[in-house]
Amino acid sequence: MFCKNCGAQMPDDAQFCTGCGCAVEEAVTPEPVQATEIPESVAAPVATAELPIKKKNKKGLIIGIAAVLAAALIAVGIWLIPTLLPDGNTDATQGSQLSSKPSVAPPAYGTNTPDTDEDSVELVITPAELTYEMTDADVDRFYELLEECREAALGGQDGDTVRAIVDALDAQYEYMDTQHSIANVLYYCDLNNEEASELYLDCTDLVTQANNDYLEMAKELYDAEFPAKERFFEDWSDLDLAMLQHYTSEVMELRQRNSEIDVAYQDLQDDEDMYTKMVPLYIELVQNNNRIAQIFGYDNYYEYAYELSYDRDYGSEEINTMRSLVAEYLPEAIQDAMSGFYESLDTLSNTQQRKLSAFLYESFQPSYTGLIEGYLGSLPEQVQADMLDMFDGNIIIMDDTPTAMEGAFTTVIGEEQMICFFGPGYMSPLTAIHEVGHYYGGKYTALNDLPLDLAEVHSQANEWLFMSYAADHMNFKLHNTTVDYKLYSDLATIIICVIIDEFEERVYTHSDIANLTGDDLDAIMEDVCENYGGIEFVSNYATDIQNYWRMVVVDQPVYYISYAVSAIASINVYTIAEEDYEQAIEVYRALIEEVDLEEGFLGNIQNAELDGPFDEDFYVQLKELLD
Repeated sequence: MFCKNCGAQMPDDAQFCTGCGCAVEEAVTPEPVQATEIPESVAAPVATAELPIKKKNKKGLIIGIAAVLAAALIAVGIWLIPTLLPDGNTDATQGSQLSSKPSVAPPAYGTNTPDTDEDSVELVITPAELTYEMTDADVDRFYELLEECREAALGGQDGDTVRAIVDALDAQYEYMDTQHSIANVLYYCDLNNEEASELYLDCTDLVTQANNDYLEMAKELYDAEFPAKERFFEDWSDLDLAMLQHYTSEVMELRQRNSEIDVAYQDLQDDEDMYTKMVPLYIELVQNNNRIAQIFGYDNYYEYAYELSYDRDYGSEEINTMRSLVAEYLPEAIQDAMSGFYESLDTLSNTQQRKLSAFLYESFQPSYTGLIEGYLGSLPEQVQADMLDMFDGNIIIMDDTPTAMEGAFTTVIGEEQMICFFGPGYMSPLTAIHEVGHYYGGKYTALNDLPLDLAEVHSQANEWLFMSYAADHMNFKLHNTTVDYKLYSDLATIIICVIIDEFEERVYTHSDIANLTGDDLDAIMEDVCENYGGIEFVSNYATDIQNYWRMVVVDQPVYYISYAVSAIASINVYTIAEEDYEQAIEVYRALIEEVDLEEGFLGNIQNAELDGPFDEDFYVQLKELLD
């Protein structure tokens, strides 16, 4: 088996990780929240309804945009704490040791308990219920509308008639795509459930085929002349139309295979040879992604993903600037941050260490619910109401079963509903607050439309605002240590994600991808790390990077730089909050409620007067922040 904290392989009967010293959880299966239902078959009977959809461009239809916002930043941070413990000892009764899991239920926080005044709110969690409902009749209906649309257009029907059929067709496709999202989440609820994985793959094939056939029809109509042509393509942008001309059915086949690769990769998570067996899957994924990018006119998937998948308004020149700044400033800053954390840790009693461990690790529980309630109560009325909707609105899935997907994410189900998923080990207060930020942002701008770098500011800045609020509502020493850890964690996250991004660029642009071996990939990673203090430094002060890259490059290719660029703006929100909490809240609120999609990530950050990832001022001021 593998350590959930550092990824190291260890004997199945081990009680402590031989790599980081973290205690291994006992194999206890808690009773899960009954949040989902796996249908008996794809063709389970159900009443279906045509869903209205908003007018939008067809970018997502063509490139297959994923609406999942990946695991919370704590996904990186949670690997870091054990590496900070002296001698790898996790016994909280000895000296300054910090246990990764307290042996008893943690007591309430410190001497300063969370506010319970009139500004506090009551947190009521209503678990989400998802049921897959698509039937063969729904698929048949899609193809009936597809043929009806083709015949009406080429048969010379008027614009209103054709437009009505197009709207019905779009609604039917959106319904099928919604069901695919549900199948995806149900699969994540139990990766070992063969019925759920087969359902997900079958639904992926159905929806990908439907997507292909829709686009093939659109290509046929684009090349034809008919009276309603302008009405048919009225919601297609110039970019959409240009990409449509590149599309071929090969894209469908590659996407279907990538879904199979993802399932095969998830099946390896408990395999003792996971790190070896994942390499050929990754190489195939890279080749498939590159081929998709080339079909659409890009040299490689790295460039394609930056521009199309993630809507980044910066490119190689800016990223190279950031890499240089991170290489120059971050290694020393991370060492200083770690030293600061150790110094703070030494001030804590054994009981306070257990409280810190609970705060960073424990699943959602009453020991810190009051702190979250107090934070929400401190926010403006509308912000508070928007965030509370997540807890009591058929939104949350908390699945602590060992076979559920590890991680936390927010995704869109259909046009309106969001789902916030918390898997085993990812239900800490910071993770919860992270996903609350995503949910709040999604209430004002569809997650599909947001630049994902900006969406990550929505989540990470919420964590830092929460920490600023907690200063007056946690024990002073405990709060200082938590902030010191979080600052260290975020700085380590920045350097890790910049390294992962550079590694992925080198892989996707490699001249002989097909023949790359695991050793070759490790050599590429080691060479990348030379610019950031060397691989020993990265392993000692951040994470075991040779294991870590294997755990992130398949699930979210070319995504991780979003965590790095957004972390910088989010830390800046905290520095504002330390001077003026209300002003920081207003900056944060405006970043969500007054977002300007035309301005992109960088424009919105600049409008908020926040430091950006390519501004040297942030890196220079780190020393002052660490002091």
